[in-house]
Amino acid sequence: MPRRDASFYSLGPLEKEVMETIWRAGKGVAVREVLGEINSHKKVPYAYTTILTVCQNLEKKGLLRSERVGKMNLYFPTVSREKFYKDRLTHFIGTFVREHPDVAASFFAETMDLSPEEAYELLKKFEK
Repeated sequence: MPRRDASFYSLGPLEKEVMETIWRAGKGVAVREVLGEINSHKKVPYAYTTILTVCQNLEKKGLLRSERVGKMNLYFPTVSREKFYKDRLTHFIGTFVREHPDVAASFFAETMDLSPEEAYELLKKFEK
């Protein structure tokens, strides 16, 4: 099955927590490091295998890549946090605009104080 663009995927709560931890690290991170960071603020800690499975699933989705270093894998994000969320927002807005162009135009015109013509021009940027 072909891999989709990483921004296609939404993140579940634990996936988001893992990704946020790895993005904050700014370097390759071992599962034990992610586990330690996440469990540091949990009443009921996650198991190592739970975080490992999440990292492996995020790698299958194309959001992480792993690199073997010694006896462990380090996980690296394949996309920056900013790009991921911008792409998710663009995908969401683009889908909404294609499905409900009149509602979207009205929303942007009202909330951004645009003329109808300016709102439609803005919406064209989301058509793909």
